[in-house]
This record gives sequence, C-alpha cells and structure tokens, in this order.
Amino acid sequence: MLVRDAIDEQDWVLLRLLRHNARASVAELAVAAGLAPSSVHERIRRLERRGVIRRWTVDLDPHAIGTPVTAFVGVDAEAPSAQVARALREVAGIDECHSMAGGPSFLLKIRVTDPEALLTLVDELRAIPGVTGVRPSVALRTHFERGPQPVR
Repeated sequence: MLVRDAIDEQDWVLLRLLRHNARASVAELAVAAGLAPSSVHERIRRLERRGVIRRWTVDLDPHAIGTPVTAFVGVDAEAPSAQVARALREVAGIDECHSMAGGPSFLLKIRVTDPEALLTLVDELRAIPGVTGVRPSVALRTHFERGPQPVR
C-alpha cells in the first residue's frame, strides 16, 4: 500500500496547515482542523513515524545569510554514479542533488556568495573522480520557491 493511500482527509488538512505554518501550536491546528488537540498531536506523531513528515526545518533567506547567487548545475558522471553521489553529498553549498534521466547524470541546486565562489565550486565538482562534465546555469531571479505540496 502506498503511504499516500493511507493518509485520510483529516491528515491532509493537517499537512496543508503545517505546510502553511509549521510553527502553529497543536491548539491552533486543532481549532483550524476542527479536531481535538490530543487527536492532532497523535496524528502528527503518526505522520512522523510513517515518514510522511520527514523533518522539521527552517526556511532561510539566502540573501540574509550571504548566499544570494543561485545556480543549477548539471553534472555528467561515468558509472558507478553512486560513488559520485556520495562525493557530491560532501560538497558545501549544494542544497539539492537529483539523479536525472534524459539529461545530465545529476542536477544540483546550489547557493553561493558570489560568481567567484561559483567558479570555485565548479572546479571542486570537476575534481570529483567519475565526473566527466559540469554545466552551471545561474538563476537571475527567483520568483518563488516551495517544497512538496500536499495534493489533496
């Protein structure tokens, strides 16, 4: 059974509320969802145990923390790419790493301080054993960012 199939409508309501404001208290969520606080607390814990809620995090403003340059970097790799993926995990500045079909082996989302830091990171990527190509593209403006969205 897919996890998604086992999520009932009240869980979907809580996921949408948490997606909007993960800092809302259990009492606030209970009022908004029309549930008892004890039920909300148990549902959240169950969603965590099942891996639906993977972690609680903070959304940092890249400009405020000094990493205003966003780039997407295609990385080509020869087999075995699992070794390259492990090496990429260790590179500072990579926010996301995705294995790709029909394009580069990996697509990275990175944030750096300036173009010089991007060049340094690209050189670091090129030095990883198994990497055969690196193609950076710089984002000129980010109109919006959001993580996975509850679909119901």
